[in-house]
Amino acid sequence: MESTKGSRWRLPSLVISKRMSLQDKLVGVTEIAALFGVAQNTAWRWSREEGFPEPAARLASGPVWQRADVEAWRRERTPRPTGRPRKS
Repeated sequence: MESTKGSRWRLPSLVISKRMSLQDKLVGVTEIAALFGVAQNTAWRWSREEGFPEPAARLASGPVWQRADVEAWRRERTPRPTGRPRKS
C-alpha cells in the first residue's frame, strides 16, 4: 500500500496559503467593521452610501470588496462619528 500521508497534507497547506492571500485582498462587512473599528451596522450603512466602492463580487454570504478600494475610500473620506455624543 502506497503512503499518501505526505501528499495529502501538502495540498491543503497549499490551498490554505492561497486562501489567505485572497483573504488579504477581499473584505466583507465584518472585515470592514474590524478594519475601521466600527459596528457591523455602521459598515453596512457605509456600503450603501454614494461613493462607496462597488462590490467585487456578490456571494451567498453577501458582497465582498477589494480591500485596496475600501482603504482608498477610507483615506478620501473621514467617516462621521457613530453613536450618541458623549455627555459632558
